[in-house]
Amino acid sequence: MTAETLPCEVDRLPHVSSRTIRIVLTEGRNRQIRRMCKVLGAEVVKLERVEFAGIQLGNLSPGAHSFLSKQETKAVKALLKSAGIS
Repeated sequence: MTAETLPCEVDRLPHVSSRTIRIVLTEGRNRQIRRMCKVLGAEVVKLERVEFAGIQLGNLSPGAHSFLSKQETKAVKALLKSAGIS
C-alpha cells in the first residue's frame, strides 16, 4: 500500500439508483476507488470521471480530448502556481 491520501467525500445518489454513489477525491492513487470499494465488499460496475482539476469533462469519449477555454487555462495556471509549479 502507498502513502495515505487526503480524505474523500462520499454521497449516495438514490435519485439515480439505490446502488449509485459519488466519490470526490482531492488526491488519488491508481485504482484507489476500486480498492476502497473492494475493502467494503462492493463491486465497481461502472466508474466515470466527470471532472479533473476543476474542469468539467462533459461528454468526452475515452481517449478523446478537447481544447481548454481561456478561463480553464487560467484556472489550471492558478492551480499550478498555488502548488509551487510554474
